Order: sequence, then C-alpha cells, then structure tokens
Amino acid sequence: MKKRTTFFLCLACLLLALTSLTCCTKEVTYDLAEEQRQISLVESDPTSPRCEVYIRMPFLSTDVDEVERQTAMKINNKVLKEFFNGEGDPHQVVSEYVDNYLKEYKEDRYEYYMSERANCQDEDTSFLVHAFSAYLSIDGSISRGRGDIVGFTVNQEIYNGGAHPVSTTYYVNFNPVTGEEVKIADIFLSGTLDQLHDRIVKAIADDKGVRDMEDLRDMGYDEIGTPQEYMIGQDSITFFYNVYEIGPYALGPTEVKIAYKDLDDIMVK
Repeated sequence: MKKRTTFFLCLACLLLALTSLTCCTKEVTYDLAEEQRQISLVESDPTSPRCEVYIRMPFLSTDVDEVERQTAMKINNKVLKEFFNGEGDPHQVVSEYVDNYLKEYKEDRYEYYMSERANCQDEDTSFLVHAFSAYLSIDGSISRGRGDIVGFTVNQEIYNGGAHPVSTTYYVNFNPVTGEEVKIADIFLSGTLDQLHDRIVKAIADDKGVRDMEDLRDMGYDEIGTPQEYMIGQDSITFFYNVYEIGPYALGPTEVKIAYKDLDDIMVK
C-alpha cells in the first residue's frame, strides 16, 4: 500500500512539474486586421488588368492592463510603421494602406496601359492584361520565443508583371517588457559574429548534405553574410535568407534552425 501511495505521489508531482513547464510561456492574444480587395485598371472594362490585395495581419491585443497596453501599442506601432507606413489603430492604418496601394496602381499604370492598348492588336490583348495586372499579399503571424520574446513573421508576395512574383519573409522580434526590437547585437556577444557565421554555414551545409562553403558555392550559393531575418524560438533560433540574398532565384529561400545549446557559448546570458 505504501509503494502505491508513493507512486501516485510521484506521478502527481511529475504532472505538476509538466504543467508548470507548459504554462511558463505567456499566451499571445491578438486582433486580426484583414483586407481583401481588387479593382480593374479601367473601371468601365471588367476585362482590363486588375490589382488584387490580400492582407491578413495580427496585432497584439490592447484589451489588457495599462502597462501591457502601452507595450502592445508600442510594438504594434513599430510593425505598422515598418510594413504599412503608419501608426495608430491597426485596422484603420491597414485599410488606408490598401486605399493608397490601389490608388497608386491606377495612377502609375492607367495612361501607359491606355496608350499601349490603343496600339495593340486584338490578339495581343491577353498579353497586355497579364503585363499590367498586379497583386499584393501580406500574411502575418505572432509567436512567443524564449524569455517571452514577441516574434512577428510577415510573408509578403508581390507581382507587378514579369516572369514571376517576388516572395519575401520578414522576422521581427520584440522585448515583451520594453517593446523595443531585439537586434542581433542583443542576442550575441560582441566580437562573435564570425563564429555565428561559421555555425550558420555549417548548418546550411549539413541541411544540403554537403561539407562546407566551398561545396555550397559549387551549388550556386554566394557568400553568406550576417542574417537580416531571424526568429527567436523556444528552443532554437531560425535564420532565414530570402531569394537572391545568398544565391540565384533557382535556389529559393534558405532557412536553418540552430538549437540554443549549439550557440550558448556566444550568446548574451
């Protein structure tokens, strides 16, 4: 009987410990700003080129206590200024951003399109529609990293004519207390960027199944610099290089995750 009691006591302690671990990261509460609109370049002609805009962007909820509200507003404003050229109410700023984007689309292309259309053979109309159409997609998410760091991921895709759209991923990390952006210098010790570079190169080489930077060059990679995009996760840091940053379009984007245990000696404690 005593052994069984001891077993259940240990089990209860284990469950309590696991619960504590899973509850240590603060849940992210957010509001979504969403816009989905399209316009024809020539209003009276629904078959003319079109511009489509799709935005789905989360912002930190301000329905919290006063201290957290001020920090949330500070972070939201930094994100709004960076990606939507404004500050204030996220829904209003995003809506105005879409208004201006569609307005500029018509102002930039209307006269040129009409001129080209007047000189265009009927069989070339579809080519013109494709060449003058455009779209913009912005899709975001929020996560919590180690130390309750607030991380925004923003995936943007733009098409303005040409062979293919351009997709770009941005990561922005914020201190949950001060609301300030967490820079690479805040994460790694001074003078350790060369070591960070070597570990990123090794991680990319391992991911691609090759030995070193020389092999990566043979694959088409250029020099790999200090990453501009990084996400502070719970157990690792994700480093991200967009298309064209470290190689040609055919290689696509490059993403690697490196565990904190493999970076601990060069990180700020």
